[in-house]
Amino acid sequence: REQVCGIEAMEQITRLGSGWSPECVVSDAFAETRLKGSTVTAQGAAVMSGPQWYRLEYRCTLGADLASVTAFRFRIGDVIAIADRDRLGLGSCM
Repeated sequence: REQVCGIEAMEQITRLGSGWSPECVVSDAFAETRLKGSTVTAQGAAVMSGPQWYRLEYRCTLGADLASVTAFRFRIGDVIAIADRDRLGLGSCM
């Protein structure tokens, strides 16, 4: 579920244009991801776009197959400082 929602986050962020090119999402960078039924809530996520990591929050609802997204909301936050990236183990995407 988290992987499907992470992919959806990258697709939605890419659609923003304006230089966004997300390479990966870590759903539990700052806080545990919450799973309830078919909904994934990630209030402490991070997304890497270009050389920078950004805070990310999202709420993702999956269809009955748990492979399709039926609803998605997100908010991109501030750039994550290098010291925080190091502490959280956010390097490059693999």
